[in-house]
Order: sequence, then C-alpha cells, then structure tokens
Amino acid sequence: MSLPATPQPAGLGATTGRSLPTSKGGVRKSASYARPRWWQANPGRLWLAILLPVIAFFALFFLYPLLKIILQSLFTPRFSLKNYVRIFADPTYLLLIWNTIRLSLEVALGTLLVGYPIAAWLVRIRGPFLAVGLLLVMLPLWTSALVRNYAWIIVLRRGGPVSNFIESLGFETPNLLYNEGTVLLGMIYTLLPYMIFTLYNSMRNIDGRLVAAARGLGASPARAFLKVYLPLSMPAVSAASLLVFIIAIGFFITPALLGGGHVEMIGPQIDMQMNELTDWGFGSALSVVLFLIVAIVIMISVGLFDVEALGVEKRGATPVVAESVAPTEKLDMAAALRLSPMPPPRQVVRAFSKPQKAIGPALHSSFSFLVLAVLFLPIIVIAGSSFTASAFIAFPPQGWTLDWYRQVFGDRAWIDAALLSAKAASLSAVCAAVVGTITAVCLVRGRFPGRQAFYLLIIAPMIVPTIVMAVGLYFLYIDLRLLGTIWSFVFAYTVQSVPIVVLVVSSALRRVNIALERSAVILGASPIRAFFSVTMPAIWPSVAAAGLFSFIHAFDDVVVAEFIAGTTVATLPKKMWVSLVYSIDPTISVVSTVFVAVSVVLLIAITLMQSAASRRAA
Repeated sequence: MSLPATPQPAGLGATTGRSLPTSKGGVRKSASYARPRWWQANPGRLWLAILLPVIAFFALFFLYPLLKIILQSLFTPRFSLKNYVRIFADPTYLLLIWNTIRLSLEVALGTLLVGYPIAAWLVRIRGPFLAVGLLLVMLPLWTSALVRNYAWIIVLRRGGPVSNFIESLGFETPNLLYNEGTVLLGMIYTLLPYMIFTLYNSMRNIDGRLVAAARGLGASPARAFLKVYLPLSMPAVSAASLLVFIIAIGFFITPALLGGGHVEMIGPQIDMQMNELTDWGFGSALSVVLFLIVAIVIMISVGLFDVEALGVEKRGATPVVAESVAPTEKLDMAAALRLSPMPPPRQVVRAFSKPQKAIGPALHSSFSFLVLAVLFLPIIVIAGSSFTASAFIAFPPQGWTLDWYRQVFGDRAWIDAALLSAKAASLSAVCAAVVGTITAVCLVRGRFPGRQAFYLLIIAPMIVPTIVMAVGLYFLYIDLRLLGTIWSFVFAYTVQSVPIVVLVVSSALRRVNIALERSAVILGASPIRAFFSVTMPAIWPSVAAAGLFSFIHAFDDVVVAEFIAGTTVATLPKKMWVSLVYSIDPTISVVSTVFVAVSVVLLIAITLMQSAASRRAA
C-alpha cells in the first residue's frame, strides 16, 4: 500500500502544472516565495524620490531668490563691486552694521537674563500654575508682532499710562519713545517668548535628581546650580541665544515703529533702499552683507557651542541633556554618588540640618509671574483703547463706544485685506502641514546619502533673516510675474513655515513606536494604510499645532507682504502697517483686538487637541 503523494505548495510547479526552472545541468534553481519590489530592496531610494519634489520647491523659492540677490548686487546693470565698496568705504554704513550687531547681541543677552529664570521656574512648577504660566508665554507669541509693538506706543506715548503715572508722582515725563532704549526694550519684549520656550523645551528634560544628588553631597544651592544644572542647560542656552540673535539682526518692525527713524539698523535701511529709493543694487548688497553676518555667526556658534536644540549639533558633541533623561529604572543613584568625592561628614550633616529657606523660591516665582504679567499687559491696553469714545488713542478709555468697531467692519478695504490674509494664511498652512509632514517622515524614517545636507536645506529658511528672503522673493516674482497674486503669498509663507512643521512633526515621529506600524503591515495592511491607521493618529496633534502656528505666522507677516504685495493689493498686516505709519486712531486698536481674539481661539483649539491626544495616550 503506497502512501499518498504529499501536495506541493502553490507556486512550486506541482500544483500549477508547471515545473520549476532548471539550470543546464538539470539542477533545479531555488525558488523565492516573495521577491521584494524595488522600493523594498532599496528603501533609501524611495525616501529620496519622495523628497525630491520638496527639494526642487526649496531650490526654486529659497535658493534661487538668494542667488538673485547676489546677482542683483553685482550686476546693476553690468558687473561691478561698487555697491560693496560703498558699504565698506562709508563710515555711516559701517556704523550701521556695528549698531545692528551690537543691538542684536544686547537683545540676545537681555532675553537670556530675563528668560532663563522664567524657564527654570516653569520647569519647577506643576499643575494649574504651569498651565497659566505657559499660557502667559504663548499668548504674546501667538499675537502679531506688529500689534505688540503698537501696544508699546500706546503705553509709552505722552498721555499714556506710564506718562500719567510719572506725572502723578510730580516728575516731568521724559521722552519714552523713539530712542535706542525703547527699541531695545521692544525687541526684548517681542523675542522673550522665543527664548523662554527654547530654554524650557530642553531644560524640562534635565534630570533634577542630579541636582538633588549634589545637594545631598553637601553642595550649596548655588554650587549645585553652577556645577550641575547650568552645564546641562548650556546647549539650550546657546541654541536659544543664537535663535534670538538671528531673528533680532533682521528686525524691521520694532526699529521702524519704536525708533521713529532715530535708531538705525540694517533691516529698515534695506526697506528704504528697495521701496523708497528703488536702489535695488545697493539694497541687495546690504541684504548679502546681512546674510553673511548671520552665516558667520552660525558657523562660529556651531563650531564653539552645542546648539542641539535647533537640530544642529557640533561634531563630536556629547548630548548631555539627552543622556540625563534616562528612565528611572536605569539610573543608578550609587553611580550619581560617585560623581564627586565624598565631603567630610560634618559638612553633610550641616547640609541636611539647615532648614530650607522659602524666600528664594518665593522671589523666583514673584519675578517670573511679574515678567509674564508685563508680557500680557500691552494686550489689555490695546483691547481697552479700542472702546474709547475719543478721536485719538487713549488708555484708560475716555468713554466707551462701539463706533470704531462699526467703522472697521463697515470699511470694505479692511474686510478685503482680512479676507486676503485669511485665504493666503489658510492655503499656506495646509501646504506647509502637508509638505512638512512628508518631509519629516522622509528625514526621520529614511536613510540615504545627503540626508543631513537636505535637512539643513529644509530648516535654512528659519535661520535666514526674513527681510533677506523678502528681497529675494521680490526679484523672483518679478521674473515669474507673480507679484501681488495670492500664490505669491502662499509660496513664500509655505517656505517659511515648513521648517517649523518639520521640527515639530519630527519630534512627534521619534516618539512613535514603529513596531506597531510594522505589525499592521505583517497583518496585511499596506504601508500607506498602516501609516495613516497607526502613526498618523499619534502625530496628528503635532501636525495640527504646527499647521495652526503656520497660519498665525502667515496671518501676522508684514515684512514679506511689504515687498511682494505690489501696489494693488494689501494684506491685513500691511494695511495695519500703512495706517500706523501715516495715521494712528482707534481703528488700529480695533483691528489689533480682533487679531488677538483670533489668536486666542486658535491657541485654545491647539490646547484642546493636545489635551485630547494626551487623554487618548493615557
């Protein structure tokens, strides 16, 4: 009795009526059940192919405009270095460059001295106090820079709250506006949230038990801070200072509004050369000089410091902050005790026997809350002045009326400007969210040659002064005949917003367990379906938050719109800017109050989405 034949698996030839292919010697070739497709065998090429359209987009709307600036500065109309000779041969422009660098350094130092204690305070507090503190920092950040600087005009002008308070004390009111001190104060006020958030996001990852170990070994609070906490926070300090310096050196709004033409910086000078004197060659040369200053500062910073908080690390740097956030079970406290020699027993006994003084933390909390209240105060001043019954801006309001609101909402020019800004901001936010998310996935998941160079290209718009990009886009749009069109704003704002989306979404992607997505693929889901079913719900709050931030950035923009809007259209910030330059009445306060209200609504929406995501994760 013979055994039944063992059935062969489908695909091996027996069940299909086909035999396996054989070699010339009659030996069967080995068969593969699943031959990988080209993108499975070469995943790096797939990620690079997906990233290529993004690289082409940045090459056209970022690299090419920078090249246009260089060419414009050299060929006006023939090749010549006269524009650069004019800059470096004239003491006036050398002083202008020095004043710009000096003021930017002072702003970076000022924001660091004020922002570091506040960031450390935010790391220390918990619960509702932390929520209120973060709200007081975020609200100015989500409020138009134009609105915030305009608020200082109301606060510091003659007849304003500060002037009235000084006069009530019996003193003569000094000139509080249109001087270098006011410009410095306004720039520190505007950029302080950037410093605080950059510091806070890194400092909250520092393991506080290391400081506790130092205190347990007998170190004083000051010594524990200087020897343990401060060195661990230095990457955040260097990154935040560099970020603030880069933003400050290209500042345009604050020197123009609060300086009143009496404080010279490169930004307002470029605007005057390009838009008023129409000296495009010289304005381009000033833009190139400004860009070179920023490039030199970045190279020096990357070479000397660890600026990992900006996504750029010094070669060979040790990520001390990242190492300090090891899980609890991996931290050996005995190892922490061996970090320094054991002090004499009497010193240890004294350290533990000293009662903890509450005056230090109390002063720290009072200082932090006072500064955050000052950040919020100008917003209250703007809202109050929008209801004044007088024909000029006044705070406290001289009577109460809604006439200025009726005037603004009945003016077609304001409505058209608001609609244009909303349309451009919405389109650019969607484009930035989509492009930035795709880019982040490619850079986080992909491994291909040149990945680090492509990453630097993507985040480069974040570290190039805005006014330099505005000048380059102006020349590009003239060639493409896009000046003043809706797409000119969309492309410009997308290039500026994608770096933020990439940074935010990349951070979220690194926290997602990719094994869950692979499990979905093993169970039969396609890679795309697995991504949208598993990973996308986890990173969706970060994508939405980055998209809303992109919307606020585009809706708030003045500098780019000043150059690319042309003479026929005006966005809401540009119309506000023109109104501030030529006339100041309560209509500006009304528009600013509406602007702040929109920001608050979006901020609440982000907070609710993040809270919902946290509850789902829990």
